[in-house]
Amino acid sequence: MLYAGLFIAGLMSHISWGYLQGLLDNWADMFRLTFFGILLFSTVTSTSHLRWIARAFVVMAMLMAVHAILQDVRGFGFAGQRPILSWRPNVDYLVPRSKFFGIFDDPNDLGQFLVASMPFCFVFFRRRRFLAFALGCSAVWVLFLGLRAPLSRGSQVGLVATAGVVAAMFLFKKHHRFVLALGLIGGLLAIPVSGRFLGAAWERVD
Repeated sequence: MLYAGLFIAGLMSHISWGYLQGLLDNWADMFRLTFFGILLFSTVTSTSHLRWIARAFVVMAMLMAVHAILQDVRGFGFAGQRPILSWRPNVDYLVPRSKFFGIFDDPNDLGQFLVASMPFCFVFFRRRRFLAFALGCSAVWVLFLGLRAPLSRGSQVGLVATAGVVAAMFLFKKHHRFVLALGLIGGLLAIPVSGRFLGAAWERVD
């Protein structure tokens, strides 16, 4: 049902502002994502399968993070790919923003993937030992360094949300759902009055 909702939402996102051609151009991509998502969901039938998917996420994210860091430090990453230059009104000049290849050929998409992969670093290993936790923290630090290169405000918002969820689940193990619900409601109520504090990032929070 969630995948069906994703498919419909992807198409209706164009209809909401009257762009019918966008729906016609977008349906094939949305169908492919939905179809293969359902196939993946159907074949992942054990915790072992889930763990291998998490490992694939982490390995790919680490590769992307190194690529982003190289673009930020030396000006180009793997295969000579260079970052894009984006105008930032708050600093009034062009700034380099790292990106990746393919569907992640956009700094925002790259940043969102890095954020989404951070929690998976702690399920990479089967047993929860101190060494596994330390390696997970090290992997998250590399992803965080990579996240600084795309300069994605949406990814920064996602990082704050992810950190909030992790903190709630760690500090309030028995009541984390209640705490998360309060946090969500509080965050929604704070949106109308947070514009002057967040500046250009406000629209991402919204």
